[in-house]
Amino acid sequence: MSDGGTAAQARFGTGQAKGAAVGFTDPDAQKAAVADVRDDAMATDTDWCLFGFETKKTIGLVGKGTGGCDALMEAVQDGRAMYGLFRVTEKMDASTTVKFCYVVWQPPDVPVMMRGLLSTHKGEVTGAFRPFHCDFFAASRSDLNHEQAMHHLSGL
Repeated sequence: MSDGGTAAQARFGTGQAKGAAVGFTDPDAQKAAVADVRDDAMATDTDWCLFGFETKKTIGLVGKGTGGCDALMEAVQDGRAMYGLFRVTEKMDASTTVKFCYVVWQPPDVPVMMRGLLSTHKGEVTGAFRPFHCDFFAASRSDLNHEQAMHHLSGL
């Protein structure tokens, strides 16, 4: 090959696995919900949004609102893989810092076939929520709350 690649790369690609196709049922709603959480002017009080699988290949908006991490964790559903984003505010001395956290919710009762698909969807789904300061994986509601998130963000 003239570009320095190998014959195997020409036949099979770059060697990097391509994830299974997945998309948002309403990409505009997804972008708007994430933008609401990220809104620096805080035109709305929305500080979390949550998305869940509707089919093996589509993810839809489940909810958004106020109450941050704790409200998001109340909204997650058993038996359903979900993804969320929440905003936290830290006040130190005279400055206020806003940080964003990404959550992957995968309770133990998610069907086995869906579990297998989640790892192939990871890159594409995670990219829709970037940038964020930290990410969390939760399998039960007790795995994550506001206090735990703040502890993690502060690096203690």
